[in-house]
Amino acid sequence: MTKNKEWLLKNIPPEGVDILCQDFVDKFIKECNVLFKETNFGAYKCPVLGRTFAKLYREGFLSRGIIDLGINWQPGFPKWVYVYSLNESGLSHKRMLEYIDLKAK
Repeated sequence: MTKNKEWLLKNIPPEGVDILCQDFVDKFIKECNVLFKETNFGAYKCPVLGRTFAKLYREGFLSRGIIDLGINWQPGFPKWVYVYSLNESGLSHKRMLEYIDLKAK
């Protein structure tokens, strides 16, 4: 499993997260040292984050839903985004990664 995937599994909050969550995106960029495109406001655009979410979803570690931005929509923003959360398989894998980290210390 790649560093990016492991980081996501360890850090996705219980309520889920999407690519517009600025704090989460900033932490991912910093911790995983990935390329991004600065924006004038809101979360930076980070294609690696979106691709990693999609891979973990296809691999069965994440559940995915849609958030309609509705009345909060502004030009330059999508009208909806996927929101990702850990499913049972993802939670189990997260616990395993945490256990490995604990044993390594």
